[in-house]
Amino acid sequence: MDVEELVDELKEKPKLIDAERKRMRDLLDLWRDEVRLPLTKFEQAEEERIAKHKLQIELIDQSATMLSELSSASIAEKIAALTALVIDDRFQEFEADAHRSKANALPVLNSAYAARVIQEQEQAELARLRIEAAQREQKDREERIAREAAENARLAAEKAAADERQRLANEQ
Repeated sequence: MDVEELVDELKEKPKLIDAERKRMRDLLDLWRDEVRLPLTKFEQAEEERIAKHKLQIELIDQSATMLSELSSASIAEKIAALTALVIDDRFQEFEADAHRSKANALPVLNSAYAARVIQEQEQAELARLRIEAAQREQKDREERIAREAAENARLAAEKAAADERQRLANEQ
């Protein structure tokens, strides 16, 4: 065996060792993933459960936001839905947070409802007053036109009578 063959043989040994190390690492990673699979599924289910509860609480919080564009009927629907929402042990460890969010949201909704009802009543009153003013203006305009027409007719009649008197006086 010459030196070159010996060097080639020695160079092959690390390649074989690396290949075996990679095979063992892949096998151990596979076993690790296999053993950890139930825990991974549990962690994922737990994350989804917590996210679901947090979303429900966030929806309760959001029910009392952006109310300025809603009608009183829409706000009343939100109040009814929130009042009907049963917060119990289904919220699990988030039950207290859900109660707190509901307790914070209801007064905001009730205040917004009361303010919106007053605003809608004021708007209805303004609309009624505008209609009455427009009707008064129309009636005044019609009366003015009738007065002007009567005055024009009277003047025309007087002029016609004066013209007739003038004609009769000219004939004599």
